[in-house]
Amino acid sequence: MIVKLINKIDGKKFKEAVKLGDENSKTLGFLPEEAFKKYAKLNQIFGAFDKITNELCGYLLYRISY
Repeated sequence: MIVKLINKIDGKKFKEAVKLGDENSKTLGFLPEEAFKKYAKLNQIFGAFDKITNELCGYLLYRISY
C-alpha cells in the first residue's frame, strides 16, 4: 500500500476518490464534488493505492476543527 496526497482537482486520482465516495455514499453519507474540491485544495485528502496496480483502495478526507 502506498499513501499519496490527492490535491489536483483535475487529476485522475481525484476523480477516482470522488467516484469511490459516491459508490459508498450509502454508508459514508453523501459528499458533493465541491466539498471534495475544497478539501483537495486544502491538502486534506490522502489516498491509499495498491503498490502493483496503482488502484485507489481507499481515501482519508479530513478537516481541521477550531
